[in-house]
Amino acid sequence: MLMLQKPLGRLLAASCSALMLGLAAPALAQTPVSGGTLTYYQDVEPDNWNLTHVWPTPLLVLGGNVVDRLIYLGADGDYHPWLATAWEISEDGKVYTFNLRQDVKFHNGEAFDAHAVAANIDMWKADPNTTTLRVAGLDGYEVVDDHTIRFTFANPSAQAMWVMSVPAFGFLAPAAVKNHASDLSGDPTKMIGTGPFRITGYTRGQGMMLERNPDYAWAPATSEHQGPAYLDGVRVNFAPDPSVRVGVLSSGQADLIANVPSVFVPQLENGANTTVWEQKSPGLPYHLDLNIQQAPMDDIRVRKALRAALDVPSALQAVYFGKREQAWSSLSPATPLVGAYNETLENGWSFDAAGAAALLDEAGWTERDAAGYRVKDGQRLALDWSVRASLVEDQRDVLSEALQSMARDAGIELRRAPVDSGAYTALMKDGNYHLTDRSMTTPDVYILRRIYGSGMLPTAGVNYSRVSDPAVDEIVDPLVTSRDNALRVANARKAQELDFENVWSIPLYVRVQHFGASKSLQGLSYDNSGWLGSFYTTWLAK
Repeated sequence: MLMLQKPLGRLLAASCSALMLGLAAPALAQTPVSGGTLTYYQDVEPDNWNLTHVWPTPLLVLGGNVVDRLIYLGADGDYHPWLATAWEISEDGKVYTFNLRQDVKFHNGEAFDAHAVAANIDMWKADPNTTTLRVAGLDGYEVVDDHTIRFTFANPSAQAMWVMSVPAFGFLAPAAVKNHASDLSGDPTKMIGTGPFRITGYTRGQGMMLERNPDYAWAPATSEHQGPAYLDGVRVNFAPDPSVRVGVLSSGQADLIANVPSVFVPQLENGANTTVWEQKSPGLPYHLDLNIQQAPMDDIRVRKALRAALDVPSALQAVYFGKREQAWSSLSPATPLVGAYNETLENGWSFDAAGAAALLDEAGWTERDAAGYRVKDGQRLALDWSVRASLVEDQRDVLSEALQSMARDAGIELRRAPVDSGAYTALMKDGNYHLTDRSMTTPDVYILRRIYGSGMLPTAGVNYSRVSDPAVDEIVDPLVTSRDNALRVANARKAQELDFENVWSIPLYVRVQHFGASKSLQGLSYDNSGWLGSFYTTWLAK
């Protein structure tokens, strides 16, 4: 499952340091040196710092530097020991027994052991907003001894190992669990983990400070780097305006910036002291989820008409200048399971204004109001597009304006409404929306069950299209429960076909992450789950 980041225009060889995938260094490569503070500008500030509640990439990137996990997913596609030294899985796939390291300390000096793991799980179970246990399918646990813990799952789960390898399954110190369980959402300084960095300061709306954990001595045994991180610290600033991020990098005030808009890529690529790293993300491409249970989206003719009304290639070219690949299915072509991406769906639909008009006429939306929108029985064809405001990134607000204009030409009003996380969760749970948008970065096809399984309706899951069909469950359930990769590949391909045929979603583009960096930045890594990796191996050339 080798995932490479590369400067635009040239492929890089990458070396996996076991903990994460290390990027081949730019021209200034030399022997790693310790010291210095990395200045990182991130575009999105999480509005919820509880790693187990929601899993937005900006939170996982930062939190992944603070908490360690039992295992990690290597570039070879296998799972390797981290805080666990070894594990056994029962023959029925329901019982996992982990042996834990005995030399690990939390940032506050408390020992990491089976009791600390149990305390975290108890906290997650007591929190109704926790999604981690539900996604993992964890049913219970047993503390076998101080350094052995046994997990029990209600059903065998192909995604369990992956969930246990991501920051959402990271562990906090028992004191943090006891004293700050209710504070974690709003205050990341209460996130006391075992990771290579600890959070020492945070100001909402401005930034946070990560300082090196000087006692860190439990990187995976196969990691090329051992001991504390190279960097003294990482100064994180939140800057939603991309021109600000590009400006501070170009002027030397920043060493790394997230989400470089395509329009700025040539400037940074050609800069004397800057470069651009590119990574295509696995999982769900950026797409629109259509709520098929909410009229008029319950009419497939309206869904097909909306898809036909959108000239996606033109919109992508206008906003991203050719730096975004159009998506054709509900799975990214970068998803590692070989054969799972259904390439037969490519070019399966295109912009067709006449076809959209015919479908809307057939569906009874034959009249127009004074503003030019389609009308049926005196009601305008208006669709509520719900958006989680805190996760608007990658110029998607600009792209949405282009899509709204195209829909308007077809007589469809798209009413895009960004809301805070609480309001968004309520809308998804109650089904009071016509469509929403998202992408999700994950290396496994199990995600197709999360978005189409009838048991995954919000808030139990993220089935925002609200598909509820036993026949579909028969196809997507094995994506989670089966260990037969041939079956999982076949079913993943079929799920994508059903999505295309029924227009549960409208794929827009394959997510690509562009990071701008100073050429003095070395050892930047990319996690094999599709995120920017830990800053553990990162260093600044002198």
